[in-house]
Amino acid sequence: MAASKKSRKAYRPKPVRLHSCLMTIERNRIMKQAVTEDFSDEFEMAALTALDAVTRGHGTKDQWDVVANCLNHGWLLARAGLGSEARDLFDAAHEAMRRMVPAYHETGKLAFVSAVDRSTVEQAITTWIEQLKIITIGEMNAALAVVEREYWKYREAV
Repeated sequence: MAASKKSRKAYRPKPVRLHSCLMTIERNRIMKQAVTEDFSDEFEMAALTALDAVTRGHGTKDQWDVVANCLNHGWLLARAGLGSEARDLFDAAHEAMRRMVPAYHETGKLAFVSAVDRSTVEQAITTWIEQLKIITIGEMNAALAVVEREYWKYREAV
């Protein structure tokens, strides 16, 4: 053999993953499941706690943000066809939340301007809670991702 010739590398096949698609199959199976009651209860408690603080007149920006995200999530689900008759309710609730901003800048307190605004937002949150009990985990995950990525939060509005 000539001195300039290289010896051949030994053949070493790449390891084969026998269950490589198992994670994808499991993730898809989970995403098709309905939202369980204990899972939706956590979202419900956070929303109702934030709404209660804002209703009492001592809400923070974070609580305003929680209520706004709930309304955005409900509006997006209604727009997608789940409770589409409630789109006007969510639009009215968004306007009620926007009317809070000038009063917040004047007084430093996040509170509803009127009882009608409070009632509208409470109805919208109740509708959103009912929507949570109907959707699948995949739909919820996709809608929450869109809300977090696209829609308004307190940093832009308040």
